[in-house]
Amino acid sequence: MRAHVTVVLFLLLCLVGLFPAAHAQPVGSTPLFADDALLELTLAADLKPILRDREEDRPAHPALLTYRTSGGAVREIEVWVRTRGHYRLHRLGCDVPPLRFDFRGVPTEGTPFEGQGRVKLVTHCQDGSAAYEQRVLQEYLIYRAYNLLTDFSFRVRLVRLTYVDTARRRRPVTHFAFLIEDDDDVAKRNSGRILDGIVVHPEAAHRELTTLMAVFQYMIGNSDWGVTTRHNIKTMAVKKDGALVALPYDFDWAGLVDAPYAVPDPKLGLRSVRERLFMGFCRSEAEFDAAFARFHKKRPALTALFRDFPHLDPKVAARSAEYLDAFFDALNDPKAVRRAFHGKCLEAAGG
Repeated sequence: MRAHVTVVLFLLLCLVGLFPAAHAQPVGSTPLFADDALLELTLAADLKPILRDREEDRPAHPALLTYRTSGGAVREIEVWVRTRGHYRLHRLGCDVPPLRFDFRGVPTEGTPFEGQGRVKLVTHCQDGSAAYEQRVLQEYLIYRAYNLLTDFSFRVRLVRLTYVDTARRRRPVTHFAFLIEDDDDVAKRNSGRILDGIVVHPEAAHRELTTLMAVFQYMIGNSDWGVTTRHNIKTMAVKKDGALVALPYDFDWAGLVDAPYAVPDPKLGLRSVRERLFMGFCRSEAEFDAAFARFHKKRPALTALFRDFPHLDPKVAARSAEYLDAFFDALNDPKAVRRAFHGKCLEAAGG
């Protein structure tokens, strides 16, 4: 396996060139993700065939999105909707599974969805469950937290979505959800391109940003990721200098969220997802200190993001902020840093 990875890396580096750093300047978001304001939407469709669609080959279903403009006018957009996902779609049995909107071929000029193709929607999963909805909000805030640390990240947009069943089999319900920036839009914004189907060794990725990402995963208590396996990671090559950047996503198994279905891999030896484990590669003390400094600089904004978010239940907000505070307390303790980072990091030769 290691020989296969080496060959792939050699070919990849021949394509993109050797690189010292990733310093491309973002070119700006599409209108949907350039705004953090809550987006009020109504999704009208025959919901039964959509929500029950859990097969491997899932068709797109017609639907109508409705929203109000800033002037109060009602605007309708025809859209295609299909279910998506893996665990939340199949094993968790969500009443409302994750969805994907497809705007390709749809007139969207002058709407928040102008320039969009396909967009992922993270839903509340279980009807009538305030706890699940709170977890959606926490996961949304995790994306926002990573946005505070780097532009090499997926942007998100919070939505309050009303589901209307045009067949009248279900009563209308309104829940929070959030939209995730498309892979190609992240790449375009950062002057890069997504690499699909290419095995990348973590040590081939941009060293500083990979360290930042690994420390971030530790901060939120997430062990459900892997660069080499491309598990909940997209790899992007920055066109300016060929740097490879790991883009993390899908944070519902993070300890900060603490979903009841989230169980750590038994091989990791963790008692629960709330227990943190650093899964990044070993770095020098100076490299770790540089990454930690970035987190310290953003600490007020990171903790305020969760503590002051108006839609989080106060108890959930306080628990989230306390979980982050424990991370920063550990960074201020040299013994804790040696034990958690230097003592648990992966050696590069382990591949």
